[in-house]
Amino acid sequence: MRKLLTRRPTPTMAVALAALFVALGGSAYAATRINGAAIKRNSLPADRIRHGSITAAQVNLAKLGTVANATHASTADNATHASSADNATHATTATTANTATTATTAKTATNATTFNSLSSAQFLRSDTCQVGGIRGYGHFTPAQMSSTALTANGTLGTLNCAGKAVLVHHLGAGRYVVQFAGYPGGYAICQIGPLGQSGGTTFAPPFVCTLDEFAPGEWEVGVYNLQGTAADSEFTLLLY
Repeated sequence: MRKLLTRRPTPTMAVALAALFVALGGSAYAATRINGAAIKRNSLPADRIRHGSITAAQVNLAKLGTVANATHASTADNATHASSADNATHATTATTANTATTATTAKTATNATTFNSLSSAQFLRSDTCQVGGIRGYGHFTPAQMSSTALTANGTLGTLNCAGKAVLVHHLGAGRYVVQFAGYPGGYAICQIGPLGQSGGTTFAPPFVCTLDEFAPGEWEVGVYNLQGTAADSEFTLLLY
């Protein structure tokens, strides 16, 4: 009978066999033992999470802070459209606003119900300066006028439908220059005496008034007594 020979494994073969057993055993361990508890906290980087895999179902929304682009959207009850809305500081349409296109009450507004406590009915527009209606008036007193230049001094109540200044200059006794800036031209009437006394029990002094228009909206006014001497007196101009 032939005798079988038994040989011991070489060192190289022994190492190879050991490595094979370790590899097989490690894979089995990983497949059956790794779970959430086995992962170290804060050990997974963001690039190891599949894009789009985390949804609202995995997120506790109650623990999220304010989104950066929504810091000015939490207080906008008083504004329909607002970029920043601390009580509608800047708004397109608002009930109360510091700056607004349309507002009931506003510090700065394109359209407002009132302006400086005055209603819109108390203002005249420059495009309504039409011949046939009163387009301006001014009552003047020499005691307060400037004798050196055109100023507003001495104007006791004025209206200029052109929306510009009314100025007066005292040239000398009974002689004045009156300017209604932007007045387009028309008719002017001069009345002597204190304002509001026409038709009352106190009459204006027996003076006469002359007008010489040397430019649109600019007149030289002369006031004379019955003897024809120039003398100072209050007077009123009405423009048509």
